[in-house]
Amino acid sequence: MENTFEHFVEQFKSEQPVSLAAFFYQAELHLIKQLKDYLNVEETQQRSFFSLIEQAKKINNVDTNKHFWNALLAFNKVNFNPSKHNAQPWLRYVNIIESLQGYSGSQLFSASNIQLKRQHRLYFAYMLTWEHLRYIAGNDDDYSPSSEILSEYSQAHSEDDHDHSEM
Repeated sequence: MENTFEHFVEQFKSEQPVSLAAFFYQAELHLIKQLKDYLNVEETQQRSFFSLIEQAKKINNVDTNKHFWNALLAFNKVNFNPSKHNAQPWLRYVNIIESLQGYSGSQLFSASNIQLKRQHRLYFAYMLTWEHLRYIAGNDDDYSPSSEILSEYSQAHSEDDHDHSEM
């Protein structure tokens, strides 16, 4: 397990404010690494996140459905241009992952501040995404950052919750 990813996960358990722009930048780099591993692409080969997602979609992995790849495409479309709208651009990604996993993040996390609750939902959905990519790439499943996030921010945590059903 890479130390940099573990450090990345620790940032979100510290209750310190995290810039969403910084989160998405780092998160994308870690997802690119997992996608390259899944696709057997050389680590040094420059590929865009979008092109890796499109290539992975074509594989038709039995453990992954098209909605998972659509969630990654939604993740890829997130930008932080100022907007007049209150909607967070990444909520579509979170909602797709929650739908695939069959849970309601708004009920799972207990933060009273809606912005904080949404961030917890984002972190959890991201960790599930990272774990799923790691799983379909055939890597070990001993490390569960989603369980760490869940135990940090939710009262509804069980080690048995860690499941890799079809995403």
